[in-house]
Amino acid sequence: MRTRWFDWRGVLLCCAVMAGVLRSGLATSAVQASDHDFDAAVSALEQNYHVHRQHIPMIGLASFCAHVATHGAVQGIKIADFGEDSKLPADADMPEMLRDALGHSWSMVVTSRAREEQDAVYARPHGERMTLLIASYDRGDLSVVRLDMDAEHLRRWMRDPLQHARHPETN
Repeated sequence: MRTRWFDWRGVLLCCAVMAGVLRSGLATSAVQASDHDFDAAVSALEQNYHVHRQHIPMIGLASFCAHVATHGAVQGIKIADFGEDSKLPADADMPEMLRDALGHSWSMVVTSRAREEQDAVYARPHGERMTLLIASYDRGDLSVVRLDMDAEHLRRWMRDPLQHARHPETN
C-alpha cells in the first residue's frame, strides 16, 4: 500500500493536534455558508469527473468530539471521500475547477500538481474564524476536507506547530 500525505490517519492526527491547539467561540452562519461551499465543491467534482462521494460512518460524531475537545475552536469537520477508484482525466485541473465552484470569497493558499497527483488548499476568513478546504487527488484516491477553526490559534500553530502541539495549554 502506498504512503500518502493525506489519508485518514493523517486527518485524525491533524484533528488531534488541532484539538490540543485550538480553543474559542462559535460562528453558526459562517459554518452554514461553508457547508454550502463544501457541497458546491463536492458537487462540482462529482459532475465534472463522474465520481461519487462515499458515506463515512460516524464523521458527525468525530466533528462533535473535535468541537467539544477544543471548547468550540474547531466548529466543524466535513469529509468527502470518493474512494480509490476515482480517475481524473490527464488534463484535469482540479484546483482551478474547485476555485470556480467555491467562488471569490475563497483564497487559494497552496496548489501542487504532479503526474498523477493534485492537491489544493483554500482558505476563507470569517470574523475571528477560518475555514479551510483541502482537496487531494493521488493516483485514483480523491478526498476533500473542510475544517472550520479559530483563526488566531491557526496562525499560532502555523508559526510554530511543534511548540503548540507540545504545550497547547499556553495557547
